[in-house]
Amino acid sequence: MFRNQAIAQQTYNVRYSFEKDTIKVSGGQTFSNKLIIENLSDKAVLLSSEAIKTQTLAGMITLPKSINLNAKEKKAFPLKYITDRKTINKNIQAFTVSIKSDDAQLKIQPAVSFYTLLSDATGLAISTEQSEFYLNQVTGQSQIMLLCTNRGIVPISFRLILTEVPEGLEFTGEKMSLVLQPGAQQLLPFNARNKLNNKIAADFNVTIQAVDQGGNQLALKRIRIMSVSSVRRYGAGDNPYGENLNNTAALRYMSMSQNSSFYQMQANGKLNLSNNADLHYRFNLDYYQDLQGINLYDSYLDYQHKDWGLKIGSIYENLDYVLSGRGAKATLNFNEDKSLSIYGMQNNYMLMSQVTNSLEGPTIIAASYAFKTIGDQHGRLTYLHSQNGFFGVNNQQVSGKTAVRLNATQQLDLEGGYSLEKANNHTGKHAAALGINYTLNAGSYQFITNNYYSTSYYTGLHRGLFQSDNRVVKTMEKSTLSARISILNNSPEYQDIGNRYNFSANKNIINVYEVGYSILMGKINLDFRPYFMDQSLQGMQLLTQLNQDFKWRSSSVRMQANLNFFNNNHSLSINADYGYTYKNTSNEPKPPFHSLRLNSNYGNRLFGFTSYIQLNPYYLSDSFSATKDADYKLYSFGPNTSFTLFRNRLNVQLATLYNYYGFTQTKNYALNGSAKWMIKGNWALTTDLFYSVMKTKVPFDYYAINSFNSNTFNTRQIRVGIEKQFSGLNKSKGEKLELAYFEDYNNNGIRDPNEKGAEGITVKLNEETARTNSKGTVKFYEVKPGNYTVYVVNSKNWGMQEPISIIITKNKSMEIPLVKTIVLKGRMQVIEKSYQNTSPILSGIRVNAKDAGGKIYKTLTDASGNYSFYLPAGTYAVFVETEGMSFSIGNSENKVELSPDKPDNQLNFEIKDERRKVGVTRF
Repeated sequence: MFRNQAIAQQTYNVRYSFEKDTIKVSGGQTFSNKLIIENLSDKAVLLSSEAIKTQTLAGMITLPKSINLNAKEKKAFPLKYITDRKTINKNIQAFTVSIKSDDAQLKIQPAVSFYTLLSDATGLAISTEQSEFYLNQVTGQSQIMLLCTNRGIVPISFRLILTEVPEGLEFTGEKMSLVLQPGAQQLLPFNARNKLNNKIAADFNVTIQAVDQGGNQLALKRIRIMSVSSVRRYGAGDNPYGENLNNTAALRYMSMSQNSSFYQMQANGKLNLSNNADLHYRFNLDYYQDLQGINLYDSYLDYQHKDWGLKIGSIYENLDYVLSGRGAKATLNFNEDKSLSIYGMQNNYMLMSQVTNSLEGPTIIAASYAFKTIGDQHGRLTYLHSQNGFFGVNNQQVSGKTAVRLNATQQLDLEGGYSLEKANNHTGKHAAALGINYTLNAGSYQFITNNYYSTSYYTGLHRGLFQSDNRVVKTMEKSTLSARISILNNSPEYQDIGNRYNFSANKNIINVYEVGYSILMGKINLDFRPYFMDQSLQGMQLLTQLNQDFKWRSSSVRMQANLNFFNNNHSLSINADYGYTYKNTSNEPKPPFHSLRLNSNYGNRLFGFTSYIQLNPYYLSDSFSATKDADYKLYSFGPNTSFTLFRNRLNVQLATLYNYYGFTQTKNYALNGSAKWMIKGNWALTTDLFYSVMKTKVPFDYYAINSFNSNTFNTRQIRVGIEKQFSGLNKSKGEKLELAYFEDYNNNGIRDPNEKGAEGITVKLNEETARTNSKGTVKFYEVKPGNYTVYVVNSKNWGMQEPISIIITKNKSMEIPLVKTIVLKGRMQVIEKSYQNTSPILSGIRVNAKDAGGKIYKTLTDASGNYSFYLPAGTYAVFVETEGMSFSIGNSENKVELSPDKPDNQLNFEIKDERRKVGVTRF
């Protein structure tokens, strides 16, 4: 927790402090504090306040400009804010106030601060257009588009880490530190290249992690990269219905061609076995009828007791070494903050396979001691032994990480490790790693430095890496200034493992020197970042007629410009990066040359469009993809849509994408679609479609082994299935809660004979989810005694008037009315004053709607002063609360009649800023 410095009473005539020094906040919610001011002198004082470059005086309820205190008087002043993009722009943000006086004899203490901790700061999402990618049969490469989206309210600084990348796969693309503004999206291209013989069927699993400056995971995406063959399993990545209900089973049929089809059996869920124990499970099995064989993958049983746990099956974890395979994990919990886990496993995606043969992964034995450090952050100390029999390599590794809060404004993160690697009984290679990250928040300034070094044979995730990323940010009311220096030197080394496979790692250096300016204008955020980039790349170029050593250098000056727009219905993100490369010794292309990378994404509630354009190489490693005399051009664009029909029973998602790769003259057309139809009894019918066509042209003499000029192939995947949710599986000691939802047409709260049950409504009880049956009923079994909140997560055509709090002490049944809602929306229109240049804060203003029965509905305005209600039909008195506020409303109360015949209604309010009043005296 943050603490203000102690202030001695006898030192100052006026002292003051905040009631709370640290407040956890969430996006869209309000938070409050109090400033307590005490006049210790024997005379009345007149004081004023300053915000010291923070948002302290820009809230919904703030300090008055003038503060009068009598002798020995003590006052508390309330402060209230809303967590929006104007108020909060950092995960840890200071609110500082300084009290001043024109009386030079008064001794007033220095400024004080309180801090907000953003609890839902990790609003980053990463996704790809599909979960399986196919290597081009000619080039052995595949292009992957990764979409990064910031759904939070503060800018997110992160970097991408690729794990589980096997020795036979080279993965190149944007792995440097990135910054995404709130609401922004960025499409990043990655290139996967099979370094093995193209005749060997490659099958790779890759995990892409987004981590923050402290190495904490913000988002994760798993993909599969493989050769095109006659038999392939569908759905290795994320389930297209990632929001499946708890305890759901499915049977699906998959067709990929006339000669390739199979059945899938899937299940996932959680069972409450007792008040102290849960059983998590997942099951995925494919049966190939024509091959008379099965694939069992991504399946586990995970029993967790409050004192211990045991997981058997598929295990995916990161211990500075990727655990991704089959095995067991046993955990001993000392308390809520400390635990010890033991692992025994083999890195192999398939638990059992009678259809495919894959390279043997390493066998791993590990022990990890985990503990909490700061807040919800975790530290660990790990020992790991890995033995790869296929490559004849084994290693031992000790690693750890922790975080230390130095004081209210400073944090230090430490990580490091030691490893010993042996190959083919050769002399062992000793290696070590050390990472130091430091963060300082000093008022409107923030300084972040991330530093990591590992020697060339370190067996952890970052092998042979030196990275230093240093950033200074100055935050102003609506803009930021920044400077950044990033140094990246990746020089891994690998031991000779004989003629079976001999890998040569490329050494890559990228240095970036950048300044930036960002400004927020209403709902539009503009960001400009000129920078200089210097690169070096050396190693051995494979997949050519002759393997050739190379050493390339590149230097360029660049400008990145970003535009982001967002409101309740629309979002637009445009990211442009233009550069002039005056040095490029790879001569692909010959310098000097201009280059451009352009991202654009648009989305609304129904429709979206995404595109990516790259002209000429950005990284030196892009030259690997270029064929001789071919233009380096990359185009990727396509629309997407998502909608529901038939009262949310039918959910549909569709997306198309066109890709053109000029460096290999390849065109790819892809169509993705999925649909889900909910039927009675918590059953659902599903269908998925993926179809792509790839056309490739390669110069005759590019590959000595290939003597053709073109190649065309397609991939088709069609899947149909049926799902069922089982709501009564739990066997723990608990209570039964039955909820019956009905359509309350007359809004009287009582179920009349003509009012039927609301079918297909998705209901949440805290974190558990269920869907109403044909009678409008859901049942929750074995509910532990305690307090619960019930709410509906459907569309706004039918909804609960407000969430319901329920105390469970015994079996309970309830009837809950759902009302047909009608939209009422509007905005705050500012009335300008000739003597005033500033505008009132429009976010977080409370708007009330009072029905004929006296019931009051409430909502808050957004950053632009817009508000919206979804209310039952009827007559309402709509008004704005102004008591204690720094503004007044011209049309403070209004009568509005809402009718189903008029689904959309508009009501605007006239708002006047009262923070400065002018008195006129006539002489």
